[in-house]
Amino acid sequence: MRGVVAVMVLLYAVFPSAASAGKAALSLLEGRLAACANIMPCSSLYRWKGRIELQKEFVAIFKTSKAKVREARVRILKRHPYDVPCVIELAGKANRAFEKWAKGELR
Repeated sequence: MRGVVAVMVLLYAVFPSAASAGKAALSLLEGRLAACANIMPCSSLYRWKGRIELQKEFVAIFKTSKAKVREARVRILKRHPYDVPCVIELAGKANRAFEKWAKGELR
């Protein structure tokens, strides 16, 4: 990837509503634990208590740094409405312009 200068971290989390995903996003943004968040509706299939469930949920992707990822993950988990929340950490390469912008937002 041309212009790659830093590893950024994505936290992928699933929420029961747009409101709960938005609340988590605002908390991370206000705490400067995420540079930005994307929230998207999705359909989730999973096994829960012996039954296969199909639910409408909301995926939130939080963009953060290696330095802030632990605190961001802890904050999501503390405030998450699910008994067993899904929070997955993915590291990836960021382009120079985005990394520069994100770094400024995470100060």
